[in-house]
Amino acid sequence: MGARDCERLRPLAEMVRRRYGVPTIVTLGQALEESGCGISSLAQAGNNVFGIHGVAAGSTPCEAGGTSQCRTYRSLEDGFNDYGRILSTVSRYRGAFQYRTDPYKFITWIWGAGYATSSTYALNVVRRMRAIDPSLPEPPATLVSLWDRISSTPYNERPALLAQLGQVGSTYYASGLFAPPTWVWIASGILGLALIGGIVLYRRRGK
Repeated sequence: MGARDCERLRPLAEMVRRRYGVPTIVTLGQALEESGCGISSLAQAGNNVFGIHGVAAGSTPCEAGGTSQCRTYRSLEDGFNDYGRILSTVSRYRGAFQYRTDPYKFITWIWGAGYATSSTYALNVVRRMRAIDPSLPEPPATLVSLWDRISSTPYNERPALLAQLGQVGSTYYASGLFAPPTWVWIASGILGLALIGGIVLYRRRGK
């Protein structure tokens, strides 16, 4: 399954954004990285799209023959809800939510706080995000440098590095990522023309 196929999960990702504040593109990027947007054996057998470990209502080995346990869910919606709940309620992830309009910083915090052990996890998810939405820019060099430092730093020392995210420049709004959709610009243009027409008509009546 390719990045375009992740669109079938977009309604669930939007649900997570509304309920828990996780950026939609982050949810989709992690879904693609963790399970190919739902095609992994764990996702197929237990609706666990995000590779979430632990025992809840049910569990299954994360990998065939493995000893670590991953959660299973009755539905994809239950799995997405648990993902959003974990990110929004576990204290070590709390700092990510100050970057809800900056998905690269958001996923950097989640990774740095211990969501995944891979030293390239943030980079991988950013690549997945960009595959889903090709309009996303390259990550800033300052952020890539911070990733390198985080990956070589013990977890207990990472909060000081994560605090530096606020000093990393953001290019996303300028790139158009959070610019209003096309219909907003069209509506604004129509409204502007209507206002101009109204002013002209008012002036003509006043003569």
